Amino acid sequence: MSIESIAGAVTAQKQELVQKEVSVRVLKMALDAQAAQGAQLAQMMDQSAGLGTRINTQG
Repeated sequence: MSIESIAGAVTAQKQELVQKEVSVRVLKMALDAQAAQGAQLAQMMDQSAGLGTRINTQG
């Protein structure tokens, strides 16, 4: 194996690793955004149903 082929293989491996890391970061960002949207939706649903807007003092 020549030095050029080894260097090429190492470069290809590094590029693949970087691509995988970027893909994971993008996936994490998408999941975080989806979780935040889900939390906002749950809060809006609670507010629209009147939950948490007043205290029941009759008992």
